[in-house]
Amino acid sequence: EQRTDEVKAELQRIGAQIKETQGMEGSQNMDVQRSMSSIKAFARNKDLPSATAVFDRLKLSGVSMRPQLYNCYLDACVQCGSAKSSIALFEEMKQLGYVDVVSYNTMLKAYLASNRMEEARALVKEMSTRGLPANKVTYNELLNAKVASRDRQGMWAIVDEMLAAGLKVNLITCSI
Repeated sequence: EQRTDEVKAELQRIGAQIKETQGMEGSQNMDVQRSMSSIKAFARNKDLPSATAVFDRLKLSGVSMRPQLYNCYLDACVQCGSAKSSIALFEEMKQLGYVDVVSYNTMLKAYLASNRMEEARALVKEMSTRGLPANKVTYNELLNAKVASRDRQGMWAIVDEMLAAGLKVNLITCSI
């Protein structure tokens, strides 16, 4: 019950701050940053309902919703292990034109964490068709999954793909 009271107090504080600053771009940016910090904190505590409440409150407040804010909430959904929420939000982001490489890498992490390699590979192909080239983070996530599954042939195939894409192996790649 104390946690519920804390969440309500945080939501009221954010709501009051947003109302005070509507129409003032600099202040709105501060509110968005505070809200993103709250979403991240709730995600660290595996408290998706509270992260969702902050996100929904922002949407209703009239604050300019940006891809960065959606990516923050998407990461919260993934961290909290909610595949259903992650997928639904990702689809909404696609419709809004808010997906970027960060969004795709976040969803990739979700698919790989739940051993959904085929969906992860399809996601990487989709990235490419949307004109969003996979980056080192993308390949390192794929490589890490192959290492975890002890798929040596798959590991080298990912490294070959990475090199073919013009990306160089870095220290993080080598540490996997």
